[in-house]
Amino acid sequence: MPSPPASSRHLFLTIVELTKMPLAAMVTLTTATGHILCAGRLRPDVWLPMLGVFLLACGAIAVNQCQEAHLDGRMDRTRNRPIPSGRLDRPAALLLGVTCVLAGLTCLASADRQAELLLAMGAFAVLWYNGVYTLLKRLTAFAAVPGAILGAVGPMIGWVAAGGGVTDRFILLVASFFFVWQIPHFWLLVLLYGDQHRAANLPSPAQLFQPAQSARIALMWIAASAALGMLMPSLAAGRIARAGGVVLIVSSLWMVATVAAGLMRLARGDSRAATDSEVEDPTSAYRGAFVRLNIFGLLVMAGLIVNALTANRAI
Repeated sequence: MPSPPASSRHLFLTIVELTKMPLAAMVTLTTATGHILCAGRLRPDVWLPMLGVFLLACGAIAVNQCQEAHLDGRMDRTRNRPIPSGRLDRPAALLLGVTCVLAGLTCLASADRQAELLLAMGAFAVLWYNGVYTLLKRLTAFAAVPGAILGAVGPMIGWVAAGGGVTDRFILLVASFFFVWQIPHFWLLVLLYGDQHRAANLPSPAQLFQPAQSARIALMWIAASAALGMLMPSLAAGRIARAGGVVLIVSSLWMVATVAAGLMRLARGDSRAATDSEVEDPTSAYRGAFVRLNIFGLLVMAGLIVNALTANRAI
């Protein structure tokens, strides 16, 4: 079979970069987690809400890149993105993003259960990301906190699409975990590229805190997400079986053990951070914590899915 033309491959890779498909896929996994938790098994109707959330995430990210193209061009990390690099013009990118958003909303509105509620939740997520969060990033270094609400939407959509109620204590507990987990996820990203944010005239924690102080804040939120992971089996009032509980507790302990070492050295640095060779470089510590935090999120999803599939009953 002949390979596709180079121009076609180039366009596909440009679209993947514009929409950040790997990130959108991880958001979609939280939707699958919520659906399986409610259904107690993998049902065929999981694919429509997953597709809807994937398209919404891709579309919202593409629209965000249109909104921030002028800022992306000022930062080394983002200046080679499709729009500032000139590989894709803004109107075409906006058209693609809006099309994906509309297609995602259509998928959610076509669901078999609670379609109106799903449509409202999907529209809220897009408006919050492209409206509130994108604006707040230009106004405050603490936009990660309200932005983290988006972490709770994915599992809620999956749960509702499977027929669950939005006030169920179990899904609220799961959504709370992803909300708390999302805060250090955003925070570490901002810390990693604080200098570039300043170059783009964006507020950054690096302008407000010393590396040691920033590390303590990151540690606080990471510890909070790990604590929620460890406490989830007991807080779920019997709705998490032994196998799932073991995965949650072990992965939470792993998170604390692996992240604490690097960030604690940085957190203790304070005035010695500039001269003490034993204090870890902030960028290295933040990057390591960010990678492990993402792995931790995947492990928690795996634990919850294992729980649902081995409990032999629908939640």
